[in-house]
Amino acid sequence: KKRSNTSFRTFQVGDKVEANYMLEGTYYEAVVESVSEDGALFTVKYDDDGSTEALTKENVRFFIPPTATQTDLGGPLSDEEAFGTENSDEKISMESYQLRAELAQLVAKTGDKEKASALYEEASSEAMEAGKMKTATEWSLKASALLEA
Repeated sequence: KKRSNTSFRTFQVGDKVEANYMLEGTYYEAVVESVSEDGALFTVKYDDDGSTEALTKENVRFFIPPTATQTDLGGPLSDEEAFGTENSDEKISMESYQLRAELAQLVAKTGDKEKASALYEEASSEAMEAGKMKTATEWSLKASALLEA
């Protein structure tokens, strides 16, 4: 026999719920104020206006707060909310210049020093834009050394 989500636990006084306001089909946040002796009726107090209403179990459901991937309105989180930064592209930019430098190293091994030097210069410029001066200097020196050899 299948059980509904609410059959394994009944509502208790103080539970945060959503209740079917005036049986109109719209659920609003509320708190269980009382439970009838037979457990068939639940009196809820709505958060928004403080009104109360007695409802059956079928018209009351547990309140499930927004998940970690949703805003209070139910939509997806912005990058700032999810990652704590204003723009998550910073990480992608960092990966981009590191990958470009690794590509330059591989191209240098094939003997194409001009192309490798150009890749190191591009990686150096991107690193500089990201504030990685030591890394930018290192790659700029590698680019110059490739052209001198």
